Amino acid sequence: MKQNYHMNANTNSHSRAIIHRAKASNTTLAHRFGVSTKTIAK
Repeated sequence: MKQNYHMNANTNSHSRAIIHRAKASNTTLAHRFGVSTKTIAK
């Protein structure tokens, strides 16, 4: 089933899984995904 994302959503389930598994710093991940470090920390 196709997921519908809110138009203001910064991340989706796929990118959150990548962030969760990543060993990089929050700052590096924030730049990679174009979101704030606060969003990465969540």
